[in-house]
Amino acid sequence: MMIHLTLVKPLRSIAATAQFRAGINDIRKCNLMKDFSGTEISLAMTQTPPQKALTIGSPHAHSAPPRLRQTAISPLSRVRTVVTACLDVSEEVDAEKINLNSVAIDGSFASTQPRPKRKVIPGRASRSPFVLGYKLPARASGMAVHLYCRFMQLVGDELERIWIVSPSPKYIELSGNCIKEQLRLSGRIEIPTMAVFMRRFQRLEIEFASLHNEECFRHYLEPEFVSHVLRGDDYINSEYVRDLWVGDHIEHHVNLCNYLIVPVITIDTWSTYIWDFGKHKIVVLDPMINNGDSPTEEIEDKHKRIAKELNSAIGLCISTYFDGWAVDMSRFYPVFPKLPVGQWVCRKDDSGIQSLHFASSWMGSKLQRTLTPLDDDMDQSRMNLLEDLMKIKPNLGSMPLKFVKMLRD
Repeated sequence: MMIHLTLVKPLRSIAATAQFRAGINDIRKCNLMKDFSGTEISLAMTQTPPQKALTIGSPHAHSAPPRLRQTAISPLSRVRTVVTACLDVSEEVDAEKINLNSVAIDGSFASTQPRPKRKVIPGRASRSPFVLGYKLPARASGMAVHLYCRFMQLVGDELERIWIVSPSPKYIELSGNCIKEQLRLSGRIEIPTMAVFMRRFQRLEIEFASLHNEECFRHYLEPEFVSHVLRGDDYINSEYVRDLWVGDHIEHHVNLCNYLIVPVITIDTWSTYIWDFGKHKIVVLDPMINNGDSPTEEIEDKHKRIAKELNSAIGLCISTYFDGWAVDMSRFYPVFPKLPVGQWVCRKDDSGIQSLHFASSWMGSKLQRTLTPLDDDMDQSRMNLLEDLMKIKPNLGSMPLKFVKMLRD
């Protein structure tokens, strides 16, 4: 399958976000799960230079669709193709942003010398926050409901401004429009927003552990780690990937964490992978697995292949970035816990909400609480997530003063 993309350099990050969505939506329209075959193809075969460029965001982008060569492609190759396209577009958008926190390097490139490994501090593994009394709210607080309603009523210039700027480990900015589009009812979580949520969850983990004189139980990676691995990058020498593990912003001891949480996007739905270092398991939580869209065996096989690649990458990161932390990654194996379901299926638009819920509520053998669309669980969760997002620290964005005051009260 060949997908031809030529990127249009955006004038502003907001316009770039719109182009990103347009391009990804074009990719999503392809039924990439049909004609399953075990035959793999190389990434190079999916990136043949285009004969005629397709401009993302162009109103004429569909007037003359390129001919697609019929080739037997496995689900993993389809996922690899999509995450490659997403990451390519994301990097082009990032290149046009002005990072006010970056330091210019005068007349030289960054050093190519190997960075020293981080010496790990030995100690006992941290205790589960659920043992220590951690409990997710079942309902949104009155303040979260008020905040959500006020925010969703906004229109115009206030939404144009950049509300969230999270500088580390990678500069991410979210406009009010972007946040509103993704956290509205039936909104779909995109990769940058998922990354910011991982940062917020890590901060909450640090604060809770500190209150109980414990180490962090969970370490959260960001979804672009997965994209770099599946694209076949030299990720081990990437400053961004390195900072996910040993960046200066990390305040906890990663080697003492029992869980490694990795959000994974496959085509256009989210899943949560959890590396359980105590039990040497890779817990795969896919909210769409019971929908009946594809055979369960096919979905599990896709996840097993992705988990295998990520498992090798995680092992390489640990051995490269740390001194004194030895993990036998060959002992890890994927498991697919049965998630409690009723007479409902998870919609694609809600898979990101479910995956965030999995990341924060997996207790080791079950979820602390099940999130279902039978009542208003999804709505309540979106309200809580908006409050969490607006409380991200540090935030260099320009949030309207009235919302800053609401968060302080």
